[in-house]
Amino acid sequence: MKLELGQLVTAQIRQPRSVRFFRLAHKIGALVRQNIEGFEHMSDHDVIKRLQYETGVECKMMQMRVPGAGLVDVRIPRSLRFDEMEEARFHDLMTAICRHLSAEYWPECSPEQIERMAEAMIDDS
Repeated sequence: MKLELGQLVTAQIRQPRSVRFFRLAHKIGALVRQNIEGFEHMSDHDVIKRLQYETGVECKMMQMRVPGAGLVDVRIPRSLRFDEMEEARFHDLMTAICRHLSAEYWPECSPEQIERMAEAMIDDS
């Protein structure tokens, strides 16, 4: 992009999300993929997107016309990209996913235990 003197430009200033927390999210995806039946053939990211869909957190609701059924409510997960979702919303989503995992898949684990298991998988090197 070439700028000329006197041209008007705009910029957005955003606080970057925590890279470590983003890694934690993908480690939760890996933990689920490696330990819960039905997720084993998915990427870590796709696991997180499916869990996002299952929780309904950070999903947009749309109505779609389905032949034979009429209008049906459909959840569409929002983007997790750094420039699309701010840190607080991303944190709320990951908290909801850990709660969902505890309630639906691992009732023997608390949401905090699930997060700690994923944290143990992070390699900071």
